[in-house]
Amino acid sequence: MKKFLITCLFSITLLTAFSAHIKGGFFTYEYLGPGTVNTSYLKYKITLTVYMGCFPSAGQLNNFVNFTIYQGSTNVVHSNPQVNLTRRYELEKTADEPCIALDQRGCYYTVVIYELASIELPVTPNGYTISYQRCCRIAGMENIVNSGSVGNTYSIRIPGTSSPVPNANRNSSPNFPVNDTAIVCGGNFFNYPFSAIDKDPQDVLTYSLCAAYEGGTTADPAPASASSPPYQTLNYTSPYNGAQPMGTRVTINPTTGLISGIAPIPNTFGGEFVVTVCVTETRNGVVMAESRKELHIQVKDCDPVAARLAPKGVTCDGFTVNFSNALGNPQGTLHEWDFGDPGSGVDNSSSLSNPVHIYSDTGIYKVKLTVSIGGLCSSTDSLIVRVYPGFFPGLSTIGPLCKGVPVNFIDNTTL
Repeated sequence: MKKFLITCLFSITLLTAFSAHIKGGFFTYEYLGPGTVNTSYLKYKITLTVYMGCFPSAGQLNNFVNFTIYQGSTNVVHSNPQVNLTRRYELEKTADEPCIALDQRGCYYTVVIYELASIELPVTPNGYTISYQRCCRIAGMENIVNSGSVGNTYSIRIPGTSSPVPNANRNSSPNFPVNDTAIVCGGNFFNYPFSAIDKDPQDVLTYSLCAAYEGGTTADPAPASASSPPYQTLNYTSPYNGAQPMGTRVTINPTTGLISGIAPIPNTFGGEFVVTVCVTETRNGVVMAESRKELHIQVKDCDPVAARLAPKGVTCDGFTVNFSNALGNPQGTLHEWDFGDPGSGVDNSSSLSNPVHIYSDTGIYKVKLTVSIGGLCSSTDSLIVRVYPGFFPGLSTIGPLCKGVPVNFIDNTTL
């Protein structure tokens, strides 16, 4: 019995090691023209790009997978072709980012590509759904409950003839460039591009944040065929969800696909967040198709060189104002302050990180901060300071105060 339990525990550990490695992915398809074998069919190239943890083991990396193709959004399988691995490479940053603390060099993802070079599909009203499933994600993710036992579904839909857009089934999906080595520092502003490229110039792409799908289990981490649509969305950890996968301060530009905002501070070292972007493809004002890209984004404990000045209220208790950069900066950051107060002479500037300035008079001043490292990575921000010290409003009346008689007031305001 003891030997049996040890064997079971070893098997579970080995299964977990083999399965917990998937970090994102997406499908694309390209219309190639009429079929060759059957000219009444339509021919497509279908590609799956999968992001993995760097340098996956032999048990984690499959030399071939199955693309399960369903008729429309039904559970009727059209086919389940086996597709070979056509390319693999490590997505790395070979040079350190001088504008960010810590050394940023290293491997970020292993990218594997499975390409079905040509498949001919019959013309149908409802088109096709193409799916792939695999388990599991990385354990301890910030925005997913029990992430180490949760799998992934990557899926895309080819429209059929019932689409309100003419010839929608002859469309090619947008494609996502693989350029995912942006550095995200917890508690700091960041930009992360999720923009796609569409070969059809008449198509308009609109971006939104959406929920990722589950798929695959620890019991069956590499299913021979994907389950049928619709797919179950992930169980997100509060306060995160599909539309706010990195919190309320991170949004996506619906026109450009640029994700930006203040990154959350992770609870664990090198915390990871799953982010999924849905791309709506519109032609002549009519929605035609949707594509999805999912990616695990790592938020690091680092500080970028950046200037960010928090707004200040009216200064009423004197001419002295304290200043500081609202963002933490790496060691060696140079500060250049301009207090917007020429009347203060040489005191109008400072190279201190947290200077104090005494204004020469009341008024409204524009303050500017520029930070850099050795003249590189320059970043500038500004704010308005209103200095009105000792301003005490007051008034009095001139008697006598009689009913029906105008009242005279005296302004007793003092400085």
